[in-house]
Amino acid sequence: MVKTKLGWIGFIYNEKLVRNSIPFENPKDVKEFFRKIFKKELIEKPNEVLENEIINAIEGKSFNINFNFTSDFQKKVLSIIMKIPKGKVTTYKSIAIAIGNEKLSRAIGNILFRNPFPIIIPCHRVIRSDRKIGGYSYGEELKEKILRLEGIEIENKKVKEKYLLPLNMLFYHF
Repeated sequence: MVKTKLGWIGFIYNEKLVRNSIPFENPKDVKEFFRKIFKKELIEKPNEVLENEIINAIEGKSFNINFNFTSDFQKKVLSIIMKIPKGKVTTYKSIAIAIGNEKLSRAIGNILFRNPFPIIIPCHRVIRSDRKIGGYSYGEELKEKILRLEGIEIENKKVKEKYLLPLNMLFYHF
């Protein structure tokens, strides 16, 4: 577990990061999160290098975490998401266009819903085309809180247009 400005985040690793939690207010809740997923107690074995990389990722700094991905498509989508700068958002549709198929918006949403690295791979920075916040595996309220902590202004569940990463910038970054 590591204390971040968003709260306590737990992570599981071997030679690569396997899974991490969303932020919680205390370590007890992190342990409960993983207990529900894995149905057993986890052993606490600090990894200072990985802790620092997680903090860098959350703060929007450069980081060098190796991830386990299940498919090439998942790797492609999540690697795009990792490049969305802190303080900006993009849409599912824009990512689909950047990948080359506008009809993949729903598939992209499904990958983000199952993102094993929430916060670190900032799927919370992906919103609907109408600028509404949209869904989040851990609840729309947490997604809105995280976006606000990153400096994004939201009115009536819609992100202000000035935070939307222009499509040409999306292509530029990838």
